[in-house]
Amino acid sequence: MQSKNKNKKERFEGLRAASSEMLDRISIDLSGFSLDMPDMRRVTVRGCKRIAYYSPSLITVFLGKKYISVCGRSLFCSAFSKKDIGIGGEIKCVFFSDKAPRGE
Repeated sequence: MQSKNKNKKERFEGLRAASSEMLDRISIDLSGFSLDMPDMRRVTVRGCKRIAYYSPSLITVFLGKKYISVCGRSLFCSAFSKKDIGIGGEIKCVFFSDKAPRGE
């Protein structure tokens, strides 16, 4: 009985490690834009129209019909080109919305 529980625990630990590895990098590629987040300190958004809001705790980017917001601490724009933006800092969350969020 003890070896059966040990095997279950080993399988669970292996699954948890594999899940953790899969979540190390987040990439979303939808029609019109893409998002790449290699870690919790950097995110790149491609296909953006403009920066809608900018503060050290919230950066919101207009994508056309939707907005994408990056929340965190000490956020900054690390790169900006015609359609791409790089955001750095201590990223806590990324979310999509129909309206531009404002403020803290």
